[in-house]
Amino acid sequence: AIKDYTKVINLKPDFAEAFNSRGNSKIELTDYKGAINDYTKAIKINPDFAEAYFGRGYAKNEIQNNQGAINDYNKAIKLKPDFAEAFNNRGLVKDALQDYQGAIKDYTKSIKLKPDFAEAYFNRGVTKSELKKYKDAIKDYTKAIEINPDYAEAFNNRGLLKYELQDYQGALKDYTKAIKIKPDYVEVYSNRGLVKYELQDYQGALKDYTKAIKIKSDFAGAYSNRGLAKNKLQNYQGAINDYNKAIKLKPDYAEAFNNRGMTKSELQDYQGAINDFNKAIKLKSDYADVYFNRGDTKYELQDYQGAIKDYTQAIKINSNFVEAYYNRGLVKDEIQDYQGAIKDYTKAIQIKPNYFEAFYNRGNTKSKLEDYQGAIKDYTKVINLKPNFADAYYNRGLFKILIRTDGCSDLNKAAELGLLEAYELMRKYCKR
Repeated sequence: AIKDYTKVINLKPDFAEAFNSRGNSKIELTDYKGAINDYTKAIKINPDFAEAYFGRGYAKNEIQNNQGAINDYNKAIKLKPDFAEAFNNRGLVKDALQDYQGAIKDYTKSIKLKPDFAEAYFNRGVTKSELKKYKDAIKDYTKAIEINPDYAEAFNNRGLLKYELQDYQGALKDYTKAIKIKPDYVEVYSNRGLVKYELQDYQGALKDYTKAIKIKSDFAGAYSNRGLAKNKLQNYQGAINDYNKAIKLKPDYAEAFNNRGMTKSELQDYQGAINDFNKAIKLKSDYADVYFNRGDTKYELQDYQGAIKDYTQAIKINSNFVEAYYNRGLVKDEIQDYQGAIKDYTKAIQIKPNYFEAFYNRGNTKSKLEDYQGAIKDYTKVINLKPNFADAYYNRGLFKILIRTDGCSDLNKAAELGLLEAYELMRKYCKR
């Protein structure tokens, strides 16, 4: 096509449409600078050529000349106020510049001008998702799919948001539909693997990651995630092999170092795990999960002060890291800092009010301080949250007896739930 347009240009050097068409062909070949030259010549011949400004704006955007792209789209829109595609593309550039509200206005204008413009709905959905307006974004992706039922990318993106909203079954359906439309859509296999992992279908997740790797052999993320699935299936060496491959493909892959460290910890290679966590932190200093995992490993090595420091750093990065408060409480309890432990359990409960383990351990710690009434209240909360927790009944029964109230019914319940030690206390304190 380029040769044909060049022949036409040679015969008719002032034919603006030929320069514009040759520019379009160069866009398809990703020759953006060559395209810009042709669009500029078309504009020089015909200064009112809206499509040439539009094409040049697209090419400038591709070479990250964002302001230049916006200027050209502005000119195209001025010349042709009903140019829906120009509004859409200007929205894309504004999104890249993080002018999200401006982008949404442009997509909305584009949709008003062209109500069946599926891509504009899709793009508006992308921007809304960046603003964490997930439900609104889902509506836009759904509209895009209604207009174009074979819009695989819209199914994928809607699946991503359903995953964020923990609608795992909905996400699974969307990813499966995207794959049916586009069987070699590598990212969707990886995304569906994540959903299956959350649903504890580790074999299914492993299959999806393997399929993604088959399509794209250098997909570091799929290797790392497959390693997580293998870890859950207790194929620890297989997991480490996958993490090794991910790191080889992407040497600065902090998540893969973190994941490999967790698997090494499972294998009780605690020093190897710490080495991996250290590397992950070096690559990504604000990675709260790694500090948390390194804290767990230090706890296993009985480096309690080191564990506390790591949990504290994790909390500093993420002030709502509920597990970090809880685990720091466990360590403080271990070193007999009971008041500190109670504060951490209390904070964990404030963040996660149904955290029965935190109530249970706070009750245990209160009992060590001889706050039996406080302990009983915590065990009662545990029982309300988890009615079959035998240890909570046992402990509540024991401390009721210590404060000279009737704990026998609690001990009996603990025994019924399979805690045989309860029978011994019943024989000692409870009359038949």
